Amino acid sequence: MKNITKLFAIAALAFTLGACSDDEPKFNPAPAVPELPVFFSLENETNLEIYENTTSLEVPVYRKSTEGALTVPVTVTVTPDADGFSIPASVEFADGEAEAIFDIALDMATIKARTDYNVTLSIADGVETPYYADKVTYKLNYSPWELVTGTDKNGNEVTKALFRDDIIAPLYGLDPVEYEVEMQANPVNTNIIRIVDPYGEAWPYLPAGAYDDSEHHYMYFNISNPNAVFLCDKDGIALGTDGSDFEFHTGLTLDADGEILITSYYNYYVYNDRKPTAEMGGKLQQGNLTYGKDQLLVAFASDPEGLYYGNRNEMFRIIWPGAEEYVDPSTIWNPIGTGQFTDGILFPLAVMEDENEELPTYGVEVRQYAGDPNMFRIMNPWKAGVCPYGVDYTGDLYIELDTTNPDCVVMPRQSTGLTFGSNGTLYIMNYAAYLLNQGGTANDVISQGVNDTYKDGVIYSAPGNLLWGFAVNGSIRLNQGEYEWQLVMPSAPAEPTAKNAPARTFNGNGPLALTPRAKQQARAAWATTEPAFSYATKSL
Repeated sequence: MKNITKLFAIAALAFTLGACSDDEPKFNPAPAVPELPVFFSLENETNLEIYENTTSLEVPVYRKSTEGALTVPVTVTVTPDADGFSIPASVEFADGEAEAIFDIALDMATIKARTDYNVTLSIADGVETPYYADKVTYKLNYSPWELVTGTDKNGNEVTKALFRDDIIAPLYGLDPVEYEVEMQANPVNTNIIRIVDPYGEAWPYLPAGAYDDSEHHYMYFNISNPNAVFLCDKDGIALGTDGSDFEFHTGLTLDADGEILITSYYNYYVYNDRKPTAEMGGKLQQGNLTYGKDQLLVAFASDPEGLYYGNRNEMFRIIWPGAEEYVDPSTIWNPIGTGQFTDGILFPLAVMEDENEELPTYGVEVRQYAGDPNMFRIMNPWKAGVCPYGVDYTGDLYIELDTTNPDCVVMPRQSTGLTFGSNGTLYIMNYAAYLLNQGGTANDVISQGVNDTYKDGVIYSAPGNLLWGFAVNGSIRLNQGEYEWQLVMPSAPAEPTAKNAPARTFNGNGPLALTPRAKQQARAAWATTEPAFSYATKSL
């Protein structure tokens, strides 16, 4: 995309003169301001930064009379020299137009780096008013982005960063892959960095002819807050600010959907005039930039707002040149033993044949977050080999729970990773999370009697507290669960006796289907919540 320095403004001057009587003081008018037939505005910004992708300096020129076409000679001087400046001899006014653009082409390969240029344009000699003049000087500064380098543990200089793609590759059923990329820093603000062509020739999966190499494609990050890194433009402004484009254009096209675009939950919130949380941004620790699971998003030029989840494996990472791989101990989820899970979530939706059928209870692995002991995960509660009617899949899926307030346990909106045919992916959350997302408080949740609890080693959710649904037109339509569920922690004083339901295979392990009662309930969904993006895998 062309980067053109444009300067538009013209001062308007109006005088209001009142009638005078003989008794009123006499005022002598100021000398008349000379009116120039052709002139420059003095209100335009004249101190400008230019960049390696700047193609021209466009200077607006104005005239008093708009009658007829007009060609006006313009004299231009450039110091310290005019190398890299292509200067026309005149400016052309069309008939009826009061403004024309004097276009100076710039060759950034020739213009000297870290050099101050003075560009003086003259139409005639010597006339200047407070508002306009026939001579103006623009001061240009070219400070190119600087290569970020580092030193490895052996003292060797490292000139490339490591970029691990867990955004585009998994969308096409490919494994996350790590490779070298060039990293540059903004010369004015080193808290703004960019990755040069992350999906160009360096991307190991690149098919022939799939990348637009007519220009560089820069992926910009603002790292001023290492706990809330966000995608930005070259000036450090978050993508999506004031309704601007909220996606990075990769230059990569793999199918008929057009160029692949990348954004994040953070920038999605900015674009929609919502305040993002730090957790939505990236985290920079010891030269390692990472994002949380599903916090990066993918779209296509054919439908920029049709978003897919990225970073599904939570493996996206950029390692600064010379930095070592860093594992934050606080990000580790430590196994704490086997708990007993009573399934009032999936069982009623996909298995239960009789509304009075007893809920199954079975053993599940429980993990605790090293960074916050109040955070827990129920690992693979519906996986074959764990659950008696489990689904066969690879990797890990889990239910995440926040017990910070034991009287108001929060189950954030999250995907189960389980797909119910044409309905799509099943999402779950609890009533507490729903009300908190609507601006409520824990006291509001408790006062309404819809609070899940954590008492005596048991996390308990009463009937009606669970919300479930599927994504419809970008939002999740929610239904109230009719059954309780609970998790007895490994450390609980006593464990309940397992009540395993008969093994069932969901029609040969899939696809999952709602029971008739659940289907009826789904048709009466009562609310919507956070936007839901697609987990689909495309074909390369």
